[in-house]
Amino acid sequence: GAECAGDGTEMRTCNMVDCVVPIDGRWSDFGAWSECSVECGGGSQTRTKTCSNPPPKNGGEECVGGDSETRNCNTEACPEAEEPVEPGVPGLLPHSEVTQSGTLKTMFASLAVDGDLRTKSQTKCSGKEHAWFKYTLAIASEVETVVIVNGNYDNKRYKLDNAVVYAETGSEWVECGWIAVTSITSTRGQTYTVDCGGIVATSVKIVQEQKWNKRKCLDLKEVKVYGISGDVEEPEVDEGPPAVDGGWSEYGDWSECSVDCGRGTQTRTKTCTNPVPENGGADCEGSPTQIQPCFGKCIVPLDGGWSDWSDWSECSAECEGGTQSRSKTCTDPVPKNGGADCVGEGSETRNCNTQECPTLPGLDVVQLIPHFEVSQSSTAKSLSASLAVDGDLDTKSQTGCTGKTNSWFKYTLAEPHSVGKVEIVNGNNDKKRGKLDKAMVYGEHGFEKFLCGRVQVTDVASTEGQTYSVNCGGRLATSVKIVQKEKWNKRKCLELKEVRVFEYSDELEGEE
Repeated sequence: GAECAGDGTEMRTCNMVDCVVPIDGRWSDFGAWSECSVECGGGSQTRTKTCSNPPPKNGGEECVGGDSETRNCNTEACPEAEEPVEPGVPGLLPHSEVTQSGTLKTMFASLAVDGDLRTKSQTKCSGKEHAWFKYTLAIASEVETVVIVNGNYDNKRYKLDNAVVYAETGSEWVECGWIAVTSITSTRGQTYTVDCGGIVATSVKIVQEQKWNKRKCLDLKEVKVYGISGDVEEPEVDEGPPAVDGGWSEYGDWSECSVDCGRGTQTRTKTCTNPVPENGGADCEGSPTQIQPCFGKCIVPLDGGWSDWSDWSECSAECEGGTQSRSKTCTDPVPKNGGADCVGEGSETRNCNTQECPTLPGLDVVQLIPHFEVSQSSTAKSLSASLAVDGDLDTKSQTGCTGKTNSWFKYTLAEPHSVGKVEIVNGNNDKKRGKLDKAMVYGEHGFEKFLCGRVQVTDVASTEGQTYSVNCGGRLATSVKIVQKEKWNKRKCLELKEVRVFEYSDELEGEE
């Protein structure tokens, strides 16, 4: 038969990714040398390189060796610090102290006068307050020049540029000049001189009023002040006589009243003369005048006048003669301004209730049951129970008032009797019916207690002295008890002028 047609194999591409080849790292060139760490006396500076030309890749080797190197620099000796000159000799002027507006990182003002250019002073930077450095001279001297060595590490001219140098003379500050930084590429260590022209001063002040990067700063390596020190008289400051504040004198006498008649005013004054203000001293504070009311001498005496009579008092007795009184006062008008008092008496008295006291029908020693004793629930104002059986209508008994327990009055018979009528004379002075109204009258015999009746007060306009009767019906009793269980003005009370207990009698019962 025939052979198979076509090829018995086929091919395709594979592993299309790049072959990974390890790349070893190599050093870049060294960078520039850093600034020397000091300006004199021997320092160091460094430079570095990186393993990036190319960097190691795909497992290649790292660069071999260190990435930095160091060398010495500025090995020349530093200049020796100048010594302050003797008095009267031109040269560096000695200082008693140096200060600055603030200190950053312990870079004190003293580091600007130590003669070492490797150190510097530095103020704090502020966006509001001026930065300043003050060189106080040991003695007033003629200041010729001020030498300032810039301490800026960042090569920014504006930290020192336009700073003003002042000399203090007595109480004034005199401007010597200002610093102009011309080189902006390398300002660190540059020296600037300002001429003060030999002015006699006690201190020198460097003030930076201009902002650098929105702030005011001073970085100073050295500050030196030159001139003639010593026997130079310090300028006298004519401050003039001292200021004296004014003080008030004592007040004068009061003036005459402003009017001759009626209400007016009068015044008195003091002056700012104790002492008088002088040499710009303050004036006295407050008003120099006081004012007070006064009255003219036209005040007329006013005599007093009687008021109307008051109502007559209640009669002191209900029968057989009493008295009552009324009064008036010297108040219409009240005597005033030396006017006369009212003439006459302020009260008067008259007789009242002169009629004889009525006698109860049939009342005799047989019909009235005598008592062995009388008692009451309590006693107010020493108005004891005995005052209700003394036959005197000008007296009365009175219990204490209570809101809880009942008030009562007890009439204990001398011996058991058949009790008829019980008469009760009301003793209320305040015309309140409720004190006696609805009081209960009981008879008692041994352990037996029976109700005789209840007091009914019908006339509420004038209850004092009214007599009320309750009939016990002739029942045998050893005592009679009046009990008030009802409250008047939230309390229970009894006020009794008289209590009389009668034997039972057909005649008396018929009269009722």
